Amino acid sequence: MLTKEELAARQFGFGGSDAAAYCGVSKWKSTLQLVLERLGEIPVSEEETEAMYWGSVFEGPILDRWSDLTGIKIRRSPKRAHKDFPFFTVNMDAIGLNHPRGPIYVEAKNFEHAYGIKTVADLPADTYLQGQHGLMVTGYQMVAFAIRAGGRMVDPEQMFCERDEPTIAKMMEAGRYVWEELVCKGKLPEPDGSESCEAMLAHLYPTDKDARVLTLDDPAILEKAVKLQVAKLELDAAEAAVRAIKNRLKWHMADAAELVIPTWGKFTWKKSKDGVYDAVDLKKLREQFPNAFAACYEQKKRQGTRVFLMRPDKDDL
Repeated sequence: MLTKEELAARQFGFGGSDAAAYCGVSKWKSTLQLVLERLGEIPVSEEETEAMYWGSVFEGPILDRWSDLTGIKIRRSPKRAHKDFPFFTVNMDAIGLNHPRGPIYVEAKNFEHAYGIKTVADLPADTYLQGQHGLMVTGYQMVAFAIRAGGRMVDPEQMFCERDEPTIAKMMEAGRYVWEELVCKGKLPEPDGSESCEAMLAHLYPTDKDARVLTLDDPAILEKAVKLQVAKLELDAAEAAVRAIKNRLKWHMADAAELVIPTWGKFTWKKSKDGVYDAVDLKKLREQFPNAFAACYEQKKRQGTRVFLMRPDKDDL
C-alpha cells in the first residue's frame, strides 16, 4: 500500500508511470482519469495490486542480477524533477554508474509472462514511454530496462535504449498541455475510446435528470451521431463476418481438437473440463422449510446504472 507521502506526491505533476496516460496511449488509464486525479476529483488508488506487489518484491533482485550480468554498478536515486518544468518528475529504480556513456537510467520490470520480449522493440508502449520520460527529466542519454519475464531475465544487452528525441519532444508537448492547459486551469480533456474514460464519465455523471431533454442543433454533434451510427453498422457487419469464418472453420474441424495450418499456425476447439458449483433450490427450500427460508430471505436494492442507447429517427444508412 502507498504511504501518505507517496499518495500526496502523486497529486503533483507527472511521473514516469503517467507518461502513457498524458500521451493518451495508456491501456489502463485515460488522460481524463489522470486529470481528475490531479484535480482531486477522484482519489489516487491506495490499493496495491498483485502486479505492483510482486514488482516491488522482485525489483531489488532484478537490479542485482542485471548488475551482475552487465558488470555495471548501480545505486538508488532520490526523486528528480525536470530543471525547467518541475511538474515532470521521475523516481528512478537505479542509476548505472560505470557505463561508457556516463550515468544511465535503469528501470526494472517484472512480467509474469514472457510476452515475447527479446529486444526494446518488444516492450509495451507504457514501459518504453516510462523510460523516455526518465531521460526527458534527467537529461541522460540512455535507459536500460532490466526485465524479468516469465521467470527469466531477458538478455540485458538487448535492453539498452538511446534517447528518442522525436518521441521526447512529443511527450514534452503532450505533458505540458495536459498539466498547464488542463490541470492548472481546471479543464477536462476530450474523452477517448478507453474503458477508463467510460468509467470516469460514469463517475462524473452517475445519474440523469428524468425531466431534462437536451437539444443540440449543432453540425458537429450531428456529425458525431452519424459517425457512431455508421461505426455501429460496420461493427455489426465485422462481427457477423468473424462469426461466419469461425463457423466455417469449425465445420471443417468437425470433432477434431485442433486444426493445423502449415506455415501459419493452428486453431483449437476443445471442450473445457466439467465443473461443480453450489446451488440452492429456492422453491424446494420455501416449500419444505418455510421458517428457514423466511429467516434467511432478504430483498436487496440493486443500484441502477445509466444506459446509453442510440435511437436515430431513421436507420437507412
